[in-house]
Amino acid sequence: IEASYVAGSLTKFVDGAWFPLAVAAVIWVVMRTWTDGRDALRNAMLRGRLPVEYLVDEIKNDRIVRVPGTAVFMSASAEGLPLALLHHLKHNKALHKQVVLLTVSFTDEPSIDEKNRREIDEFYTDFYRVVLRYGFAESPRVFDDLCIALSEKGKVKPGGISFYQSRELLHTSGPSTMATWRKKLFVMLSRLARPATGYFELPPRQVIELGIQLEL
Repeated sequence: IEASYVAGSLTKFVDGAWFPLAVAAVIWVVMRTWTDGRDALRNAMLRGRLPVEYLVDEIKNDRIVRVPGTAVFMSASAEGLPLALLHHLKHNKALHKQVVLLTVSFTDEPSIDEKNRREIDEFYTDFYRVVLRYGFAESPRVFDDLCIALSEKGKVKPGGISFYQSRELLHTSGPSTMATWRKKLFVMLSRLARPATGYFELPPRQVIELGIQLEL
């Protein structure tokens, strides 16, 4: 019975059933490439990171010029120093008086209780890591929730906050085991993706993007 069913299906495959299968295969390849590419990108970013203790030591020993204001450095990972911060220090040789490492994470739950929304850790005076959590059905209110979190630690001027986001310039010559054609596909998909700062609806006049070259 099964053999006859397969034989009957083969005739339909030749007559046009191959098309939806081909479309499904293409979609699967694109989705798998995006997932693997994001993992490769995450690893590439982690390779260049430094521990938070490095910056704390620099601040304690007054080796960094400080300027007024609040700098928020976006980071997908709640570990180490974001590459945007390191590049900012490298090229500008200065750091704001108040520094925030901001991570926005989404859970498998549709919504998050307000008491679990905001987590803030203080590494040193006016040097924080803030983690904001949202459910998959929620629209993130990153700017408002960040201001609430910072207000719990002291004064905050919403208009004086500068958001720093890295803009990755990807190359396919890195150590990832992905095939080169898949790396190129991921680079193309990344260019089409909406920037995180746009999705989070941050004030556009307060967002600064820093180009960072990474090898996948």
